[in-house]
Amino acid sequence: MADLITSAEFKTYAQIDHTDDDTLIAALITDVTADIEALTKLDFAQSVMVDHLNGGSDRLIVKKPPILLVDSIIDTIGLSNAVDNGGFSGDLDDWTVGSGWSYSGNRALHAAAGGTAALSQTLGLTVEAGQTWLVQFRISGQTAGSVTAGVGGNSGTARSSNAMFDETIVVTTASTQVFALTPTTAFDGSVDRVIVSLVDNFLRDPEGYAFNPDSGLIHLIPWAGDDYWFQRASALPSIIWAPGCRRWRVQYTGGYSAVPAIVKMLCKQMVAVLYDQGNPAILQEVQGDSEKKYGPRLAAEIRRKLDRFAEVSF
Repeated sequence: MADLITSAEFKTYAQIDHTDDDTLIAALITDVTADIEALTKLDFAQSVMVDHLNGGSDRLIVKKPPILLVDSIIDTIGLSNAVDNGGFSGDLDDWTVGSGWSYSGNRALHAAAGGTAALSQTLGLTVEAGQTWLVQFRISGQTAGSVTAGVGGNSGTARSSNAMFDETIVVTTASTQVFALTPTTAFDGSVDRVIVSLVDNFLRDPEGYAFNPDSGLIHLIPWAGDDYWFQRASALPSIIWAPGCRRWRVQYTGGYSAVPAIVKMLCKQMVAVLYDQGNPAILQEVQGDSEKKYGPRLAAEIRRKLDRFAEVSF
């Protein structure tokens, strides 16, 4: 979560020319940013997102509009795992276990200063240039360092936090037939729930759908081209995304390239109210109660101005 405004922006707005309260101001900006993002369910900063959405309707609705670009849509029904024992059930059998890795409780553990040898496995499918692979794995107990997934010698993103990760890796050159989890020397943590799937036959053709950038709606279309939008109001056959819970994996670039001016101004107003109160302990007591925290007049303005970004309830 990035702050919606800087301390310098607020101090210019509030005509503050001293540094005595810089620590308080920074904390209040972070607090207000959290309030706005909780109310809108948006973090406003532009980033690549992955949503797993239910089918059964004529639209998919992403969680972080506006949409700048839809990178891929994958039908996850029918995907198979190309690694054996990805859950490390009872042992690390089927895996080539590099130095520094060990087994404990259905997890692969790596100790700090354990070196950079990979935990790897030869895949059950042929790796070729041009393929797209979906890689999922969980990191837990991480205290330092990172681990990076790779397919056929092509690396994904270094992961350095405790979470379930989900990424696509496009094979540019297939130098091996191996899936690998490669740690940094400092990586201290465990890995489990490894799933590696070839998704080429499950990718939706970009010409088969269209998206509304502002609303975050993605529609299937009966034919390619802009005619769909002109015909949308007429009687068209019902076209739905095939049903299934969390069936559709949508990777897209969402959010705002810059924080909207109206949100920045609202943030400054909200920080000013809290700054005038001046006691973080009191603010903590009214956390979650917008009318007590910001006053009924500003609370109403917050609701009115943020309605355009999300459904807001106070």
